[in-house]
Amino acid sequence: MMPSPQGEPLSARLGARLGPEVVGSILVVAVLFVAVAVALTGQRGSAAPASASPSLVAVLPSASTVPSSTPASAPPIATATPLVTPSPPTSTLPSEQAAAARAVLEDVDELLDERAGLETEVARKITDSQAIADLLRQVNASIVRQDGPLADLAAYSSTADLARRIRAVNSATFDTVNRIQHTSPRNARTYRDGAAEVVDKLKSLPALRAELAALTG
Repeated sequence: MMPSPQGEPLSARLGARLGPEVVGSILVVAVLFVAVAVALTGQRGSAAPASASPSLVAVLPSASTVPSSTPASAPPIATATPLVTPSPPTSTLPSEQAAAARAVLEDVDELLDERAGLETEVARKITDSQAIADLLRQVNASIVRQDGPLADLAAYSSTADLARRIRAVNSATFDTVNRIQHTSPRNARTYRDGAAEVVDKLKSLPALRAELAALTG
């Protein structure tokens, strides 16, 4: 190894002392050290902003915290109950017997309406003999119309007793009406008392009517 002159730079003097191979190795190590330091410094610089800003994952709510958008279940729709039309009542009697019972029932209903009319006339303060006479004629006409249907109803053993009882009421009422009609309408008292008697004769008719209605359904 040659002695280096005192006036030369340190690197030249080291190169003269160590040789070119050693100096080259030292330079390579120095360059690598500088490169590593620069790389580390760059990573720290780039990591700082990332940590400073909130993470996108942290900002966005998780699926478990997002309220469900599923609509609330709708209340059940009430269905209208279909209307059930009641079937017409059916008679428990054979067809011909039921037809006779219905015919008697219609005449009995008219007779009851005429009875109500007589009650109204009796309750008046001033007797209207002509109105009573008209009602008495209607009573007898309703009784006469029942003769045929009552005969048909009496032909059946199940309704013979009912037909007999209706006939008894009709017969007593018919006789009373005929007796009154032989009196002059000018005799207001006679007509008034006669009307009250007819009303009394027909007092059992509503119960008989109920029995007929039960038979016809």
